[in-house]
Amino acid sequence: MQRHLFSERRARVREIANGLLVSLRRKGRLTRLQGNAIDFSRNGIAVLIDQPLPKDSLLYLTITGHNQRLDDVVGVVHNCIGLEEGYRCGIRFRTTSELQADQAIVEAGLECLEQALRQARCAAAVNHQPSASEPLPPAPSGGGSNYRGAEIHRLESQNGDRFL
Repeated sequence: MQRHLFSERRARVREIANGLLVSLRRKGRLTRLQGNAIDFSRNGIAVLIDQPLPKDSLLYLTITGHNQRLDDVVGVVHNCIGLEEGYRCGIRFRTTSELQADQAIVEAGLECLEQALRQARCAAAVNHQPSASEPLPPAPSGGGSNYRGAEIHRLESQNGDRFL
């Protein structure tokens, strides 16, 4: 599976969305597309689906995973890129739209899901002990002290020093 690298311009880091399923319905259509989330934040999601969506299409999403289900989340297609395995569509949530029912509940659900994904990533990083031959993942862009747990464990295992 070929991976494309995308430059990061977001203020909020998206979490890898393992196990997140997404059902999308375009406004005015009855049919739904099913896809798997690639990454997620409370502001947007990237989804892998089997057909392209036009830029600026209004969508209603159902997001399921990590013991949560969010129904009828309003979103707009930001981009859609063809890949070998399907189409990667970047979708911005529009929870402040007049079309979004139960805005406060949906926003709280998105935040809760983002936290669950972050906790899953942190738990995986704590349990992961990379080998000395395994390359370090790239440092996050934008500066700051947003280091991943795997990097800290790697430094600890190479130097014998404790950084935790």
